[in-house]
Amino acid sequence: LVRTLGAEQAAQTVRAFGEAFIRSMPTGKQNSFANRTLPDAVYLTYSAPDAVQEAFSVTGPKGTADYAANPVWSDSAGKYLYSAKVDGLAPDTNYTYNIAGSYSGAFKTPAETGAFTFAFLTDTQIGFEADAKATGAMFSLLNSRDDLAFAYIAGDMTDSSRNERQWEMLFENGGVNSAVGQTFFGSHLIAAAQGNHDNSSFSGHITAPCANSGVGPVVYAFDYSNVKFVVLNMNNPDTWAAQADFLRQQAADYGRIDRLNKISMEQTE
Repeated sequence: LVRTLGAEQAAQTVRAFGEAFIRSMPTGKQNSFANRTLPDAVYLTYSAPDAVQEAFSVTGPKGTADYAANPVWSDSAGKYLYSAKVDGLAPDTNYTYNIAGSYSGAFKTPAETGAFTFAFLTDTQIGFEADAKATGAMFSLLNSRDDLAFAYIAGDMTDSSRNERQWEMLFENGGVNSAVGQTFFGSHLIAAAQGNHDNSSFSGHITAPCANSGVGPVVYAFDYSNVKFVVLNMNNPDTWAAQADFLRQQAADYGRIDRLNKISMEQTE
């Protein structure tokens, strides 16, 4: 392409094609396998030093709904971990939430159509204070944007997933950007892959779904606008065949539409 068009024109052509591809919307037969369905639920995950922070509320255009998350004690973290599914959400809608009157945040559900922007992060791998401060600078820049649909984190959030101090530094980064990690995670939808430095539960700090027992943990798919994202987990070779079948099924289901966009995501060394 460069030889034919020249470097500048080739770059402009590739950019225009990429934008057109990303913004395209499937127009073929909408059926039971791919009917423009979007996620109508999110998981709210948080921690607290005691077992009395289970009540939280979510507020949207139709009012406020109350939920409860069961506290689970973590010996490695030395605190209680909470996670609850918030379902029945409407697409393309802003919601706020409040946890036991002590913390509040906001999120927006996926739109049914249109272009979107998401953040791609990988290997924050917090092990030392210098890592946390550098990641905090990145979080600060991302927090200044108001156009992020969600953030995809491609594994290795901390250097050792069972080290609670490293998780604390991921959320409370220190330096001039001391609490930007907490703000980032508390105000963005998160999709995560498991890296080789993570464990399958992310030590209770992030909830990642599992498509079925055969594919193993942290293997799932979700739709955002007209794009299907498939998250795989390469940490256990025994599940690779089942994951390949899962990926083929997701592609086949979405392939029933004339045009589609698919993105498969995992961490590779």
